[in-house]
Amino acid sequence: MRRRDFLTFLSGAAASSIQRPRTARAQPKIRHLGVLSQGSASTHPTAMFSAFQQGLRDLGWVEGHNLAIDWRFSEGRAEPLPKLAAELVGLPVELIVATPTRPALAAKEATNTIPVVFIQVADPVESGIIGNLARPGANVTGVSSMGSDLSGKRLELLKEALPAATRVAVLWHQPSQGAALAYRELERASKQLGLELMDIGISDPEQLNEATRSAARAGVAAVMLIDDPVIVSYRPQIVSLVSEAALPLF
Repeated sequence: MRRRDFLTFLSGAAASSIQRPRTARAQPKIRHLGVLSQGSASTHPTAMFSAFQQGLRDLGWVEGHNLAIDWRFSEGRAEPLPKLAAELVGLPVELIVATPTRPALAAKEATNTIPVVFIQVADPVESGIIGNLARPGANVTGVSSMGSDLSGKRLELLKEALPAATRVAVLWHQPSQGAALAYRELERASKQLGLELMDIGISDPEQLNEATRSAARAGVAAVMLIDDPVIVSYRPQIVSLVSEAALPLF
């Protein structure tokens, strides 16, 4: 699938009304979009999804008017994703937006005909979502914004800001395949920079409090986040906890 296909979806309904009677134009066809996320419905919409919805409105796609969005959240777990992806395919929706890596893989496995657009995937080639960055192929395309290969650069910036740092805690969501790729990149970079990483990865948001406290007890120089929908969903809570511990946050 070409990347332009996503924009084709967003603009396709407009052309369909050109030759229709006045009454048909007054009742626009509703297009159906599915969203598959590993985040939580309790914190929806996050800043990312708010921007996504605003972007759709800017393009003339308004929920309840000419657009319906079916949301599916796995609440941080990977196990429900195949079932949730199958639900979207069975509705059916006309396009699936998936974030991050595991939802994208689940959507890819669920359909080879409905277009899938992924976001916030660390390495779509290594993850097996696409075969090639230049030509994603099949019905899947998207953007990679986490950038596992940039994790080492982030660690370099931390070292420049805190040259005396010797130990850094890394807070990440362990069930996230993309975050795991980013963590491994951080491990490789840390050896070159003479930094020790303290893994305070969580598998459940209820572990955030203890993860932060353990970092403070260990006397780390800073806490670094690896973003994924779960971590982003609890960003205000994380900022508050790290501030209480008087630790720099990257």
